[in-house]
Amino acid sequence: VDWHGKIESTPMWNTVWKNNWYLKESLRGNTNAIRLDDGNYLCTFHTAQRIDKCHFYDNGAYIFEGKPPFKTIYAGSRTYLRAESAKESHYRKEGLIICTFPIGMTKRDSKIIISYGDNDSCVKIMETNLEEIQKTMVEVKY
Repeated sequence: VDWHGKIESTPMWNTVWKNNWYLKESLRGNTNAIRLDDGNYLCTFHTAQRIDKCHFYDNGAYIFEGKPPFKTIYAGSRTYLRAESAKESHYRKEGLIICTFPIGMTKRDSKIIISYGDNDSCVKIMETNLEEIQKTMVEVKY
């Protein structure tokens, strides 16, 4: 999309799959996708859930094919980074939002490195590996 809202791209592939995420909320985007050794890609998503007057942002991950039609192979059924993991004081929306919000991801050797915001107050780095993230996923059914 350009600065004037004009769409410059055309969707080419769309797959419908069974979402096993523990919250029945819309899955929203997070980080960039990273290419895995097998040619598939790892990416993340988040959901927002309102409890009383506060929004909680939880995060999941998914793996999709590296070739068209880019079908989702595995998807999170539970979080790898809970909203309640946020520990920093919220500088502007105290009591309204509790969030850990992934913003970037890279792979170095066997490590998956994810940068994320903690309550919109600072950026932190999480190190994990593919095996640990995959433990939060289930195979996608079509």
